[in-house]
Amino acid sequence: MMSYFRWMIVAGFSCVSMTVSAQEIYTLRNCIDRAIEQSFLVEQGKLGAETAAIDYTQARHARYPNFSGSTNVGWNFGRTIDPTTNTFNTETFFNNGFNLSTGAVLYNGGRINNNVALTKTNLKASLEDLEQARRDIVLNVSTVYLNLLFAKENREIAAVQLQQSRDQLDLLEKQIRVGNRPENDRFDLEAQIAENNQRLVQADNNIRLQILSLKQLLRINLDTEIDIAQPDTSVEAMTDPDLINFEELFASALEREPAVKANLLRMKSAELSRKIAHAEALPNVSVFGGARTNYSNRGVRIGEPTLSLLTIPATFGGQQGILTIPQQIPNIQESPYFEQFNDNISYFVGLNLNIPIYSNYAIKGGQQRAKINMQRSQLGYDQSVENLKITVGQALTDARVAKSQYQAARQSLEAQQNLYNNTLRRFENGTSNTFELARIKALLDSAVYNEVITRYDYVFRVKILDFYLGIPIEAGL
Repeated sequence: MMSYFRWMIVAGFSCVSMTVSAQEIYTLRNCIDRAIEQSFLVEQGKLGAETAAIDYTQARHARYPNFSGSTNVGWNFGRTIDPTTNTFNTETFFNNGFNLSTGAVLYNGGRINNNVALTKTNLKASLEDLEQARRDIVLNVSTVYLNLLFAKENREIAAVQLQQSRDQLDLLEKQIRVGNRPENDRFDLEAQIAENNQRLVQADNNIRLQILSLKQLLRINLDTEIDIAQPDTSVEAMTDPDLINFEELFASALEREPAVKANLLRMKSAELSRKIAHAEALPNVSVFGGARTNYSNRGVRIGEPTLSLLTIPATFGGQQGILTIPQQIPNIQESPYFEQFNDNISYFVGLNLNIPIYSNYAIKGGQQRAKINMQRSQLGYDQSVENLKITVGQALTDARVAKSQYQAARQSLEAQQNLYNNTLRRFENGTSNTFELARIKALLDSAVYNEVITRYDYVFRVKILDFYLGIPIEAGL
């Protein structure tokens, strides 16, 4: 049966929901989504993943032939070889050349394939790092959200207790007026009211601090008025930590933990890096080819010849005469720009073989560093698994302890509630004094606070277990 205090808390929350209707209300899901959207760490993680994706694309394109073009423009002075005629020229001339070239790797010890696999693995690791950043935000936001819920419930309890103490003082005042109680009896209740009022002020301040923390996580303007939805924080439908097996919980967490997955992927990256380092000692075979052409302003061409007659004096039979001989005179013309490109074009193709012989310890050093990086990545993975095992074990133990503490707190609250009700009836009947009532009331207040503390601690610990089990942490909140 719902206790008097629980009824007052629910009623208080109903009043609060009416007064803050103009405020923007955030559910835990809203808070998580906004925090992830506004997180600098998530944005950095996205940039890291985008960079890794570019590296992967670039590594895949290394399989394809390259293609490039170049051109040159120059003036030559003095004795220089004319690139269009390949002869020496002592006159100043202008030249212009174009070159197209291509090349492809035929064999390089598997470096390209291994680098493609390496960059793809690094991309997957970057995505796991991004997911880990999101999961960390989920935990941080959930912690602040539950702390705020706890602070709000604490505030409602403090308000109820303050009102109860005032009601008791009103009852005492009536008894004093009719002569059933001495004047000095009011001092105990006035002290109780002062203490209750102090707790209410502290609760208000704690709410402000928790809202400030939530705004900072969500990157909301501090002047903006916000509130959070009031979910059901009862423990009846929650996961029972006593029914959870550690090995099953750890296996579930290991399967879902992005940090562990990222370290496992980095182990694979280290192995691929080792293969790439060993490939540096293997021969490299590549094919190349291209075309080139040139132009020179001293380039010439032979045009249509001109026919002319050559006259030569001659003596025929003792008589003088003239011998006429027809001849063709070459017509030398300046070669046009584009015609030279067509006339001077040449092609080339070939194979290139590079065999590493001595690299000043660069190759050997790279291989040794790759081996050390493999060992380091293995240690990183083993440590992440061990840390997760410790964390999961601690979370399960904390949840079980929180459950037993909450159950004890519930029993204590019920006992203190019964004791207080009995003392209150005796006080109303005049068989108990204000000192005893104030003392029992203080014990009840302490039991109420302890029940709230242990309940929220229990809820939070179980939500951590749900998180490792793959159940959304906002489920039920």
